[in-house]
Amino acid sequence: MPSHRPMPRADKAFYARLNDVERALREHRMLHFSYRKTKDAKKSERVIEPYALHDHLGRFYIWGRETSKGPTKFFALDLVDNLSLGDEFDPDPRISVEDALAHSFGMFSQPNSKLQRVIVEVDPGCAAYVRARKWPAEVSLAPSPNGCLRVEFEVSDPQELVFWVLSFAGSARIIQPASAAEMVRKSAVEIESRHEWAAAAAQGDAMLRFDWGEG
Repeated sequence: MPSHRPMPRADKAFYARLNDVERALREHRMLHFSYRKTKDAKKSERVIEPYALHDHLGRFYIWGRETSKGPTKFFALDLVDNLSLGDEFDPDPRISVEDALAHSFGMFSQPNSKLQRVIVEVDPGCAAYVRARKWPAEVSLAPSPNGCLRVEFEVSDPQELVFWVLSFAGSARIIQPASAAEMVRKSAVEIESRHEWAAAAAQGDAMLRFDWGEG
């Protein structure tokens, strides 16, 4: 089935790294590599026990831990250089990427944080789009008295749900908790501020409009 989504900007070196990671997972081998952080582009040397290769929205991540008692982390494969395999290690049977992401809307997870119940209300025009899918960390989905669709999530970190709500451009809102709703509000204010220039620009007749309805 064709998939129209972001894909890695892959070259031969990328696929070589991918093959090495898959081999390390099969053989339970340590991975040594240089890692460039997204925020400041600084490189650091890492040695990890790899436990999974994770695909999130077309980007590949190595999931593992740097010490035998340390927390698990995601490392974007496209930010990895100088990858090599090290010694064998004994995998911890208690570690599971599925368990780690059980209360994550995407990849963000705070394993030591208290779970938050986040309730999102979606306008009728977008309800069919939401109802057609089983969303990560979703615990319930039901119509609300005002005709909207109400979806409840249980997450350890609400940030990705905030991004999701913003993607509806006003056709969805968080009604609980107030802290997550405030994150949406602040982001919306920042988005508006960055696009103030458009208020004075000429509005063309050919502006694209997307209909979320069923047709």
